Amino acid sequence: MVSVKLFKVFLFLGILSSWLGIPRIATPANNPGILAYGEGEVTTPRYRPWIASGFGAENSGQTANDTIKWVVVKSSPTADEMIMGVLSSRSNEVHIQTWNGSTWTSNWGTTTKIANYRSFDIAYEKNSGDVIVVFGDANNNLKYRKRVGGTWDSTDQTIMNMGNVANFVKAESDPTSDDIFVAAVANNGSLYALRWDGSSNTWPIGDRITITGIANKAVECFDIAFERSSGNAFLIWGDDGKI
Repeated sequence: MVSVKLFKVFLFLGILSSWLGIPRIATPANNPGILAYGEGEVTTPRYRPWIASGFGAENSGQTANDTIKWVVVKSSPTADEMIMGVLSSRSNEVHIQTWNGSTWTSNWGTTTKIANYRSFDIAYEKNSGDVIVVFGDANNNLKYRKRVGGTWDSTDQTIMNMGNVANFVKAESDPTSDDIFVAAVANNGSLYALRWDGSSNTWPIGDRITITGIANKAVECFDIAFERSSGNAFLIWGDDGKI
């Protein structure tokens, strides 16, 4: 039985993300939910809105240019809006698009190292409604783009170099502030964790840790959860092969 370590931090992260082939559901502040998913080799993500007491007809989002491997959808805490990220097998591209309550609009795209792992995630700031997308690139960097006041960064921004490519990335919104917490597992089995400061729009150097020797770099053997009132968080991971 893999031993599980529990690490409580005043500033820390996480989000439950989809496994390959499993659809995602998001519910914006005052709008029906949406189920988004990839379908076979279709290059556009499919979605179904939840209307009244059932799912509506299948519709399509904007193209992802190739077979869809991963889908992440996050809903705004302040508006009838969602952000969807789709990772496709063509050049391992991540495509970001926004739901405005009735239609999807393409925003931007970038390239990761590999499409077999979900090396990106999305999180909204709780109060401002601003959003960040965090992802690993092909050069061992953990990068991000932010949208502040409705405007996206025009280029990818570097957070740190991990020495190995990112296999899995998670981002979680602090329920008590505009902070966002991020964790990433690199291909060498190291787990990195850090905090986005929503007040200063920075990644404070002092709020980062590295954990070596996680149980399995090829699966999501880590997660995060917040205490809703205190804002304290728990980072939980499987240790390296210990029985």
